[in-house]
Amino acid sequence: MKNIILGISILLASFGFSQNQLGVSAVYGTEIESVGAGLRGVIIINENFSLVPEVVAFLPKKQDLNFGNNEFSEATTNMILFNADVHYTFDVYIKNLQIYALAGFNYTEVNNDVDGFSSDEIDFFELQDSGVGANLGGGLRYAISNNLFLFAESKYIINDLNQAVFNLGILTNF
Repeated sequence: MKNIILGISILLASFGFSQNQLGVSAVYGTEIESVGAGLRGVIIINENFSLVPEVVAFLPKKQDLNFGNNEFSEATTNMILFNADVHYTFDVYIKNLQIYALAGFNYTEVNNDVDGFSSDEIDFFELQDSGVGANLGGGLRYAISNNLFLFAESKYIINDLNQAVFNLGILTNF
């Protein structure tokens, strides 16, 4: 038990001395065809590896639905992503630039709201969906200063709701 407590203490202390980062991003998803915003943290393990938790919320997408027999309605789709990625930074020797590959886990939640119909009337229409899957991709991080970084990233989410996601954002040390 003492060894576990000592190990957890050392791990937490190492995070306190590393250059962890927090940032925001503008995001585009190819499946929802909408822009959104992301919030991410970067926990730097060493010069090559970092853990990156992220939450992304897309702006609601409105679309018209035709149910036949001249019945039309409007649907609003909301999507949120929860990502937990590992970044591997390659050893490139370009000043202030880091290039990385990423792999990780994803949980996607989608909600559809159809005006004028209840779920009993349109039971064939999927009102809620979620998927657990994997992320694969890459990106780059450019240091503007010692405490400010720009990043661009592209990843493909592999699950029941497959899509490519593109991020542009800014990070700061904390």
